[in-house]
Amino acid sequence: MASDLVDDPNHIDMIQVIANSITIGGYAFPYPSGLFPVRIAVASVIKDGNPDGGSCICSDPSCDMIEGGKLWQHIFVHEFGHSFGNLNDEDTDDIFLNGEQKANATKEENNANVKWRHWYGQRNVLIEPLRFSSKWAVPTGDGCLMRGGGGEHVYPDFCGVCTAQLVRQQALVSGEMFHGRHPATSNPLPNTPTITVPHGTTRILDSAFHGNTSLQTITIPSSLTSIGDYAFIGATGLQTITNNATTPQPINATTFAGLNRANIILNVPPGKSQYYINAGWTGFILFGGGDGTENDPYEIATAQHLKDIPLVDSSTTYFKLVDNIDLLGETWAPLPDLNGHLDGNGKTISGFYADQAFSYFRGIGLFARNSGTIENLNVRGCMFLSEYYRGELVAGENQDVIKFCTSGYNSGRSMISLGRYATPYVGGITGYNYGTVEGCINYGDVGSSNYTGGLVGYNAGGIAGYAEGGIIENSYNTGDINGYFSTGGVVGYLDDGVIA
Repeated sequence: MASDLVDDPNHIDMIQVIANSITIGGYAFPYPSGLFPVRIAVASVIKDGNPDGGSCICSDPSCDMIEGGKLWQHIFVHEFGHSFGNLNDEDTDDIFLNGEQKANATKEENNANVKWRHWYGQRNVLIEPLRFSSKWAVPTGDGCLMRGGGGEHVYPDFCGVCTAQLVRQQALVSGEMFHGRHPATSNPLPNTPTITVPHGTTRILDSAFHGNTSLQTITIPSSLTSIGDYAFIGATGLQTITNNATTPQPINATTFAGLNRANIILNVPPGKSQYYINAGWTGFILFGGGDGTENDPYEIATAQHLKDIPLVDSSTTYFKLVDNIDLLGETWAPLPDLNGHLDGNGKTISGFYADQAFSYFRGIGLFARNSGTIENLNVRGCMFLSEYYRGELVAGENQDVIKFCTSGYNSGRSMISLGRYATPYVGGITGYNYGTVEGCINYGDVGSSNYTGGLVGYNAGGIAGYAEGGIIENSYNTGDINGYFSTGGVVGYLDDGVIA
């Protein structure tokens, strides 16, 4: 039989033996050698144990966490760690054969370069490695089942470093497609900025991208069903995850241990955001897909997607609504300046409502100010304002381009401000315009004290409240406009602007 066995790192031939002995606890040959190219491990049932079959793990029964409470069971699993996982003992410095090839042993003296450095302080791994006089070091000492030696120091579980190694070996034996790195090497595989996990992969293993500090973007295929604990530990450069699974993989607090989820963009299939949140994918910048480029804009399908726009917005960022969004029940806090490009895609944001008090001359609307491009967007809702603000449904101020947008309902008031001296610069599309408003329609009623317009308040009116050097073209208002002065159906006040 031995001649048929092959020492192949991707195929493990192993014999696991339970023996009956008086004195010896266990031993293993983790490397094939000599006549037997096979890994052999032996765990003894101590014949004269008390109780019969071996003693408890420790003298205090409360620490007995190995099923059945027998020392031999601990020894069996410990020796399995040697033979199957090629792991080292962590209680002595005199048996480090081929130590650097093992996941849990190193002679690296600089703690910052130790191959398990990103495990420090996690899953029983010491903040600093346990070092022996021979200069060999191990992750945990007493905090791992590879502690060995029996007696009071037996720990009933593997540490993070050893667990990751065993999971990888299990995947190799089962033939299951997986993606991960070998914990025994100091270099992540691969340590590159962009990784696309191959389609057909079903698992990302424990510690798969351990220490992959170069990783910025990862794409996960729809075939993936499982992501291991601490999978991204130490991948501190991660910026974007595109997950194509329609049924999200359950994750926990350890999956992205040491990373700030609030700095990571998560793209998921349209309509699946809540499913991901329910599966533990919380705290990320969540969009429905896309990478923010002109050819593949971030997909906006929920109120949360809208709220996350400022987290990634820039003059080169593109967003696109892929579904109608209902804000009913929310009192909207205006988003800060939009600098990028928002394509409403003909979709409607309805149920918009704002009545907050903000600082003097602060714009109020879906966005406080538009410094980019907003197009093809329909906004339906109400605003009730009582101080000096620039108000509208699309953007409080427009510095750049708003085109082919509509605001207000076909009947009824889209916005109103109370008080004779309240809320100047009110318009259905923008309150204060010194950019371009093109092809826009306001359907709702608009009321304010001054600079009130159907489209623009200053360049002001139904479209704009106040227009200062702004351009309004091919736009019109159908709503009722009410104001004390500087009031108009399209613009309330035009200051060196153009209406065409």
